[in-house]
This record gives sequence, C-alpha cells and structure tokens, in this order.
Amino acid sequence: MQDGISTHADRFFATGRYANLKACFDYLDAYCAELYPWVLLAKGIYLSSRGCFFEADKALSAAMPRIGRGDGVLINKLVIGDMRTEC
Repeated sequence: MQDGISTHADRFFATGRYANLKACFDYLDAYCAELYPWVLLAKGIYLSSRGCFFEADKALSAAMPRIGRGDGVLINKLVIGDMRTEC
C-alpha cells in the first residue's frame, strides 16, 4: 500500500480523491509501524489540505530528514507556511 501511495499520490491530489487517501492513511496508522518518507509527505499534504496544520507539521517534520534537507524545507514552507492549529 505504501508503494502505491508513494507512486500515485500526485494523482490522488490532482483528482481530489481525498477519501481514498484518508482510508489508506487510516489503515496504515492502525497496522503499520513506520511510514515511508514519501507517504509521510503525502499525509502531511493531505492533512494540510484539510486544515489540520498541527498534525500536518508532525508528518512533514518526520518525513523531511529522510527526504532531504533542501527539498524538505521548501516543501514544509509551501504546505504549512506559518499557520499552526490543532486538528
């Protein structure tokens, strides 16, 4: 499942299939010990799109060191910005 999300997350976001992503993240949260970095990134983007900035920041912060410093800082600023709220 994580390979599918990593490979096709852009399609989920482009087509607005957020329910599919939510179902995948719920499943992985329940049954998976550690998420791949690109899955954490997708989860952070998903949570941010839903206004869950605090949870998005946690997912992105976990993903960024594993993706790469330069990419991570840029992605975090684009997705989260300076907004911080509880979800």
